Amino acid sequence: MFRLPDLAAAILACIALSPALAAGPSCPRAPEIAALSDILLTHPEKYGPSNHIPAAEFAYLKIKYGKLDNREALQLLKVLSSGQPREAFDKAGMLEELRLSLLSPDERLAYVKTLMPGRQDNAFFLIHSTALARAMMKDGQLPAYFSAIDADPKLTAKSVELALVLSLAGASLDEASKTPVAKQLEAYGYSNLPATILASKEDIGDWIAYRRTHLLPGDNTTTLYERFIRDAGPGLRRKGLSGLAQLLAIPPLGEAAAYELADRQLQQLAPLDEWVGQLSRWGGPGTLKPALLKQIDEGTLDPTNVDDLTLAIVKELDQALGQAERQRLVAKQTIHLRIISYGANPFPAQALIDIALARKILAPVLKGQFAQIPAKPVGFGNAPPWERWVETVRALQEGKQPNGTSPIAYLMAAELLQAAGRDREAVAMLSALAQKGDMYDGMTAFATKFLTALLRQCDDEMNVTRLHPVPLYRFGEP
Repeated sequence: MFRLPDLAAAILACIALSPALAAGPSCPRAPEIAALSDILLTHPEKYGPSNHIPAAEFAYLKIKYGKLDNREALQLLKVLSSGQPREAFDKAGMLEELRLSLLSPDERLAYVKTLMPGRQDNAFFLIHSTALARAMMKDGQLPAYFSAIDADPKLTAKSVELALVLSLAGASLDEASKTPVAKQLEAYGYSNLPATILASKEDIGDWIAYRRTHLLPGDNTTTLYERFIRDAGPGLRRKGLSGLAQLLAIPPLGEAAAYELADRQLQQLAPLDEWVGQLSRWGGPGTLKPALLKQIDEGTLDPTNVDDLTLAIVKELDQALGQAERQRLVAKQTIHLRIISYGANPFPAQALIDIALARKILAPVLKGQFAQIPAKPVGFGNAPPWERWVETVRALQEGKQPNGTSPIAYLMAAELLQAAGRDREAVAMLSALAQKGDMYDGMTAFATKFLTALLRQCDDEMNVTRLHPVPLYRFGEP
């Protein structure tokens, strides 16, 4: 039988925090992230956020990574909120939610006190808004927050939805704030919610102490491993809990805990996690997810590299199904690339695969690592054909503009420049295309894909919980 201190040491050794929780605000790709966000905000009438990704997300990225001051940020939100029709997400209050995150603690408290019982949007701000809950935690104003909820007979502080919102908000706080907030929530009557927040800490000593006195029916030292999986949902990312069961000689997980662990670990495959889930349901091999997660745990696959992740998925599918069956399977599939929340831009699966192949093969040529351009890879599609990619890389080598005047030529050039590490030039290429005024709707998907790749290299803003992917809005802090 293992001892509780052993459990603490083992979990500390095996769990990697989400970069979004551990990383600071510094980001070498900040200028490019801000510029891409600005492109998507400036031209909404033709190819902007449309009905896929809320404008609030691009506004947040422009404010944070463009280092807008408070006055500039609030003015941007004012412009976005007036005069232009926006998608349903923003009508539900996401721009206002972002504005609340920018207010001072006193201004935010005053706003919460104006939320009269029965107001139509109370549920959005008080029950569904992770950003507002997080801000009130940081302000030390949870009593006022709960008072506003309790004052509205249509709302309940003990809803499953709010517990999830509070767990995500609390797990995203700095280390010093987590234990005091957990104690406040315990005093308010929550029992499992404090454990979720404490389980997200780097030092899980407080979690162990809490669970010693808050064991659930059937819990004992041998079930704490399963309990940690359930408690630590928001914090599990990247490495997951690989090898911990064997290390502690714990009996096999029960079916429910094993499913939860698999679901948590699937988040390591973001932003392609939903596509992997679809493949598994629509004829893909059952070994796909375990094989990918094993490569991540062994360090042979970097899940933050979208190209590598895409090609690893293709390799596993080809080995299990054969190339022809894989091509048939993905021919009509669409991948939904999201930045932070529910909204996602659709991207054809075969196009994503072809682009990943072209980038992987031709980027070394553009960087001067190879003199000869390799032959067309087997199974490469025709949208656009391989010959167009070769023309594009040759033009870039010679310092010329993309061949042709069609938007796709500029998009191909931007893809290759970004793959070669020339992010600033890639953004400039997309900006030039935007200024030409002859864009088409596919620009949104390309820009989103580019933005996703940059964010994976920095603070990784994507919310780690697929069941409730909402923005947390962190400014000047992890």
